[in-house]
Amino acid sequence: MVFLRIKMNKFGIIVCGYNCSKVLDKILEPWFKLKDELNLKIAAIHGLFKEYHNLGYEDNDIDTKLSLGFWKNWGNIDYLYIQDPEKEGYQNEAEIRNKGLKYLLEQNVDYVYLLDLADEYYTEQDIRNIFKFIEENNGTVSFRTRFKNYIMDGKKYIDGFNPLRCFKVDLQNYRLYKFIWDNDVVYQGKITGDIKKGENFSEIEIPKKVAFIIHMTWLHNNSKDKYFYHMKHFGECSYLWNEEKQEVEINYDYYRKYNKNVPIIYEN
Repeated sequence: MVFLRIKMNKFGIIVCGYNCSKVLDKILEPWFKLKDELNLKIAAIHGLFKEYHNLGYEDNDIDTKLSLGFWKNWGNIDYLYIQDPEKEGYQNEAEIRNKGLKYLLEQNVDYVYLLDLADEYYTEQDIRNIFKFIEENNGTVSFRTRFKNYIMDGKKYIDGFNPLRCFKVDLQNYRLYKFIWDNDVVYQGKITGDIKKGENFSEIEIPKKVAFIIHMTWLHNNSKDKYFYHMKHFGECSYLWNEEKQEVEINYDYYRKYNKNVPIIYEN
């Protein structure tokens, strides 16, 4: 009797973090535990984004670099890129992510998954469920992850945030090429060399019943810098920073401008 060995897909994880040393170990722990079981390659990238630099923020995050270096030396992280402004200048989010992507593509991974080290908390079961769903839908190119966005005091949350988080590398005639904006990628023709945006290919949302990821995002204690970054990066923001109260607030004008429903705020 002949047994056929089923090939396990190789997942490349791009972990992006700056000024997050206090939560980094907790966020990375489940990924490290599953690294061998799920055949993961982990590429870490670190650097102050260009927009923060242009706003006048100091590039002084030593602790996160030390933590990432520690895990790199222990072999939990396979590749570590530390931005060197003197050699390369300051780069935006897509440019820095491309450093990790280049390494992962050289490792012939089948999928690339994005993880923000500042505020995205996955459990081991979340990760298993997500990757199982991706395996079962391997005809799909891009996957959106549903986040449970905790806001303000961290006891309230909103639903509906589902950014692109996973990309298939090899298609029939195209291959994942690079990031052109935060979560936006392009593919390059294997023969023709032409470029197509990721939005031209199929995508699907990973259902909330599969995984609903804790996202400690627009909180009073972490939103001030983020708000000014969004204004510089996007030119607008769905939140406001109240300097007098030192609190983040919903920007109702943003939703009126785009004729969108204001998100429902749930109590946990």
